[in-house]
Amino acid sequence: MNELYEQYAEDMTLYQESLTAAHMTDNVYRFLIRNDLLADELFFAMHNAGEFPDGEEALQPIFASDEIIRVKQILISATNGNSDAENLAKIEEIYQMVESGADFDALIDEYGQDLYLFNNDDGYYIAKGTRHPEFEEAAFSLAVGETSGIVQSDAGYSIIKRYEKDDAYLKSHYDDLRTEYYSALYNTRLETYAAGLTIERLPALDKSSIFTMEGEFPAGKEVRHAILSAKSKSKGKGGASEDPLCDPLRRCDFRTCHPHRQSSEAARGSGVGYARQSEAAVRQRGIPQGC
Repeated sequence: MNELYEQYAEDMTLYQESLTAAHMTDNVYRFLIRNDLLADELFFAMHNAGEFPDGEEALQPIFASDEIIRVKQILISATNGNSDAENLAKIEEIYQMVESGADFDALIDEYGQDLYLFNNDDGYYIAKGTRHPEFEEAAFSLAVGETSGIVQSDAGYSIIKRYEKDDAYLKSHYDDLRTEYYSALYNTRLETYAAGLTIERLPALDKSSIFTMEGEFPAGKEVRHAILSAKSKSKGKGGASEDPLCDPLRRCDFRTCHPHRQSSEAARGSGVGYARQSEAAVRQRGIPQGC
């Protein structure tokens, strides 16, 4: 961050204007950078400790198993500008078409609002622990060829169909599938750990924002970091990205959500970039524009 401050040394108002445009404060931005770096450190420590299987010989059988499934959805997006009642009425209308035997892919083309599926015959290859829980619960309960009922998640209303996986895809998209599987392992193991945590609330901090306490308390930096670390581990999930190019089903977490963390592959929804980001790299990309 010191390098970032030096870049704006002659006119810090430009830095403040960038933060304001991104609906952030300096404390929030520094928190995001710090949390990103810590999350990467944790991921690589887990990987280096051998907690993730590695190599095609170990991973290809996993990709072929039910730990990775292929699905498509007809999505009526929660962010399409219509009311919830209008969206519900539309998905119910589409569901009746599905029940009547209409071609699922044709319905996606005509009614679907998931931009990731436009001109994408492959659909989603997903592992449990990477998407909205409601979506995952429905998707992983399906047999190949089955369709779900109406599923509501933060992304909107969905009807899901499970498809047979393509062997050629499993081989040609090895890196993407490995990223998907590693992300699932990372998320589920953190959630398992977080389930056993006991969080003690401090009455003195109840009325303070986690993003401003550094300036309010002498030891605010350490206290804020401890609280946010526990909070991010215990929560670990968020809403759908409003970026139309992002996978609308992917869980929003501090490792994968923010635009300055996403690789071009992640922006297309095909995976989560794990490349470690230096402060200089973050600075070159500019202030992130929200999540």
